[in-house]
Amino acid sequence: MEPFILKGVEAKYPRIDQPYHYSSKDNKFLPCEKDVEGAAYTLTALSTSEQVTELWPLMQQAWKEGRQESWPEAIEPPFVKTDDGRYGVKTKRRASYGQPMQRFADNSEAPADFKLTAGSVLNVAFQFVPYRTANGHGVSLRLVGVQVLKYIEYKPPSPFDAQDGYTGSTIAAPSNDPFDELSLGATVEPSSDFSF
Repeated sequence: MEPFILKGVEAKYPRIDQPYHYSSKDNKFLPCEKDVEGAAYTLTALSTSEQVTELWPLMQQAWKEGRQESWPEAIEPPFVKTDDGRYGVKTKRRASYGQPMQRFADNSEAPADFKLTAGSVLNVAFQFVPYRTANGHGVSLRLVGVQVLKYIEYKPPSPFDAQDGYTGSTIAAPSNDPFDELSLGATVEPSSDFSF
């Protein structure tokens, strides 16, 4: 089955550089080995209403074609609407299936250590996989790979706003203090004014 491609979407919570699993103890996703229970690659694609309007009927069709007779007849839309009016489309790939492909805009392969960042713009390819478990049923979007169209450089989070002031590149004005040389490790020659 050919994968479906969502084009020009924004990456949110990209965890595809290595497997991750959710730790209830730490209340967050943590890197892990591929054989850890629940290990997976995950990515949420922020999509427009037009994109999910196109996607939803395809998911319903995949459910009708793939559901077992004992499964429910219908599924509910899994999309989560964001504050800016877009929709989060969650994709996932079990770690046991291997890492999803990562390509650049020219279709060249990303290096093994490439780490996709939130806010980057990309095309996302996935397959429709109907499922039913004890926790529910629906159509999973199995992540096949991403094509990065615009990469956003990673910036560590900070609680501060930008301010006017010292930037780390400010050069101090020369000092007139003669003792400054001593602090810089200058050699002091003995004075000839005194005899011992």
